[in-house]
Amino acid sequence: MNNIEQIKEALSKATPGPWSKEGCELWHRGESYGGDSPHAYIGDLKMMQDRNAHLIAQAPTWLAYLIDELEKAQKEIHQMREAMIDVAENTGRLENWAKERLLESLFSTDACPTE
Repeated sequence: MNNIEQIKEALSKATPGPWSKEGCELWHRGESYGGDSPHAYIGDLKMMQDRNAHLIAQAPTWLAYLIDELEKAQKEIHQMREAMIDVAENTGRLENWAKERLLESLFSTDACPTE
């Protein structure tokens, strides 16, 4: 399993985001106290500096965003590589065709003047 797959798996098992820092606590505020998206207590942040708590609270949302952007970029790179291969192959075909036409015109009996 590669790192991206490990991150996805960890995100899928974690309490869903978004998380928020509320006072000294980290919470996921769902739609209700029960049901499909309940409120969830994530942890106590009393001993943690605010900047660290903010990073931890945003991590699930930011990681999901970055993975999505990475996958989009990887897909675009793959498509660009395929397009470059097509261009290279077609350029080679075009060059061969042009050479053949040039040789045909140079050595064609129609190209020689008749007397």
